[in-house]
Amino acid sequence: HSIGLFTEIFIVNANGLNVGQSNITSDYWQGDEAKFTKTFPAGPNGLFVDAAEFHEDSRTHRAQVNFTIADPESGAAIGAATFEINLTELQRRLAP
Repeated sequence: HSIGLFTEIFIVNANGLNVGQSNITSDYWQGDEAKFTKTFPAGPNGLFVDAAEFHEDSRTHRAQVNFTIADPESGAAIGAATFEINLTELQRRLAP
């Protein structure tokens, strides 16, 4: 439903293993990447916005927003989510 705004979305568990994803990936463990190491260990309020990068194949700028997922009952961190945003598309949508 995002019609190109989100280029990738995935959820990982407390070990950094993918448990849900919007696209097929060859990397099923995110536990060694900043998207996990800068969110999950920070606890239930962990948030990390990575620097924007230019994606050569699609000729778009993209950035990843990453945050910890908490159990709604206990408040304990149980995983993390990553949303890769197509900044070129976002700029187009916000243009007057």
